[in-house]
Amino acid sequence: LPVRLFHWSLVILLCISFYTGEFGDFDSIDIHMWSGYGLLVLIFFRLGYGFVARGYARFGAFVKGSGAIKAYLQQPTETVGHNPLGALGVIALLASVTIQVATGLFATDDIFVEGPLYHLVSNDTSSLLTSIHAINRWVLLGLIATHLLAIVVHEWKLGHRLVLPMITGKKQVADEIEADQHQLGRASICFVIASAAVYYLVNEV
Repeated sequence: LPVRLFHWSLVILLCISFYTGEFGDFDSIDIHMWSGYGLLVLIFFRLGYGFVARGYARFGAFVKGSGAIKAYLQQPTETVGHNPLGALGVIALLASVTIQVATGLFATDDIFVEGPLYHLVSNDTSSLLTSIHAINRWVLLGLIATHLLAIVVHEWKLGHRLVLPMITGKKQVADEIEADQHQLGRASICFVIASAAVYYLVNEV
């Protein structure tokens, strides 16, 4: 459940961030920044939860080496959690979202808007980070498109059900595999710490 909530919250906030960044007017910049703060909370949460969670939510459960990736490419088998190839997509998406949010903290439009940490860097550094923020959004969109294409391939060509389990939390596989139990306690602690960290970063630094 915590991973599913993270996933769909990420989808919603990314849509809000992209729309307000690309098509919004001056009045919508506050929404753009608040969605960015929300994304940062989600990133901090997932990074922390990925190390303290048990079962399929733990990074160590699905991030595999090149051997496992090669074996999966040769014979894709349905898994309960992320498959070895999908794990690469997860890491790439998390990295790109992190870059996007982090650079936004220091970005400026040189007119009205400045990120909350703009004062910590020089004008040249802020300009560089603003450029990265502008370029990386297209990298992020490319990764999202690849992610959606992979879902289509797995759903329609390989017959691996991915979308419905990310909504219901239930998935049928050939082997008998013990289901993960909800870890709301650990997830809640991670979320509170992530929220507090972002609040401190934005308001106190």
